[in-house]
Amino acid sequence: MATANRIIRQALGKLGLVSPGESVKPGDAADCLIALNTMLDQWRVESLFAVSTATVTAALPANTSSMTIGPTGDIVVASRPIRLEPGCFFTSGNLDYPIETGLTEAEYNSILLKEAGGLGPDVAFYDPAWPNGTISFFPQASSAVTLSLIVLTQLSAFPDLTTEISLAPGYEAALVFSLAEYVAADFEREPPRTVTRNAALFRNSIRRVNVTVPQLKTASPPWASGRWPAILAG
Repeated sequence: MATANRIIRQALGKLGLVSPGESVKPGDAADCLIALNTMLDQWRVESLFAVSTATVTAALPANTSSMTIGPTGDIVVASRPIRLEPGCFFTSGNLDYPIETGLTEAEYNSILLKEAGGLGPDVAFYDPAWPNGTISFFPQASSAVTLSLIVLTQLSAFPDLTTEISLAPGYEAALVFSLAEYVAADFEREPPRTVTRNAALFRNSIRRVNVTVPQLKTASPPWASGRWPAILAG
């Protein structure tokens, strides 16, 4: 379990501002807590810093073309996702049916009859608006189904200096060295080369674990209108 105070004390120690066993001055700790949460806010827009994936379930009413997702959306989650991950599906009866979530806005707009009905949505276009994202479905479910949406779980802000937060392996080290690099200029220090090197090393370690290599798709999906880009035309 990590606390903001422990991360801050280690980070300032890397800059030579705190000796082993020495406490951080209250004013410096407060400023570094703001800096730590600001840094985390930037990390949350990068999917490769996500901690894990989570499955969000919700009812999709019949004849529904779109739903919002976020803190005050139709589907309530702590913060609106930056995207929908592969593996989303809907359940009708006892069967699960996949939902394609990789559509671009142009591909969704190319669907000619968006009000068409079916067992459930084959595809979903996600617009990551703020504070709630919007999910548009095609075709519309002719009867209510259950959605299972795969979203990323991001690091939360530290509420204070002493609350203990469980971090996945590798994240505390990345936070310590990255915070040292982030606040060095505030203390009129040049971060040591070992700090900048390790900060980049530990951030890249997290990215490598989270990266997914995209797969080339060559078959036209069932929702296509028949005018598919001539990627295979030669």
